[in-house]
Formats: sequence, structure tokens, C-alpha cells
Amino acid sequence: MSVKVNQDKGLKPIQVVAAVVFNQEKEVLIAKRKDGKQCWEFPGGKIELKEGHKQALVRELKEELGIEAIKIESLLDAYTYDYPNKQVQLFFYQCYLDLTHALQKNVHAELRWVPINALQTFDFLPGNQRVLKGLCVEQQRS
Repeated sequence: MSVKVNQDKGLKPIQVVAAVVFNQEKEVLIAKRKDGKQCWEFPGGKIELKEGHKQALVRELKEELGIEAIKIESLLDAYTYDYPNKQVQLFFYQCYLDLTHALQKNVHAELRWVPINALQTFDFLPGNQRVLKGLCVEQQRS
């Protein structure tokens, strides 16, 4: 995959993986940020040098939530989003978690399991809007 550079800003995009984690009740895990924005997001983070997407996702979920084992299914969506001061290449993976242990809030203020049809009621980061819409459309089809 080639890296697209935003010609207007001269910035190399930051590559980020995120997990759309489902539980056995088909609810989705969302996380509230601790920063001043207080927005919700899907857990994940920056891909480190020489790290694959799935490897980065496993590392980020362990660091953020204390998850030792998760089933990573498929790539749900991938796109580039332009924030005012940075460009982010986002890769969202569909994952499944068997709740055998409690999740840890290592970097988030709050964690919640919510039904897909309730996702639009939360204030998500702007870069997450496209995948949110896709999830809601898919849920309406089923």
C-alpha cells in the first residue's frame, strides 16, 4: 500500500489501527478519551515502525484495555481523514472478545458496551464518522 502525502500540508499521514470490538451480545465496545475533548472512539492507536496492522492492534489493545486474547476478523474500513493539524490513515478491524476478564481503563476515562443502533448518540471523533455510518447501515440491513 502506498502512503499518500497531503500535498496541501506537506504532512505524512499517521497510520492508526482501531478495533470495532463485539461481545457475545453483539454490542460494540467504545472508549471515552481522557483528553480535554472528551470524545468517544474505538480502541486502538498508532502503528509503530516495522509493525503490521494486526500486530499493532494486539499491542494497543493490551496496553489500553489489558486484553490478552482477541479474535481479529476482517478489515471493516480503511481511509484517510484530514484533521486541521494532521492527516490520519485509519484502519478499522472487526474483532470479537469473549468476556472472561474485566477490561482495564489504562488510557481511557470510560468504557462502554453499546448496541450498534445506539452508536450515533455518542460524540465520536470526526475521523470515526465514516465507519460509524457504515456500521449503522449494515445493522439496518440485518
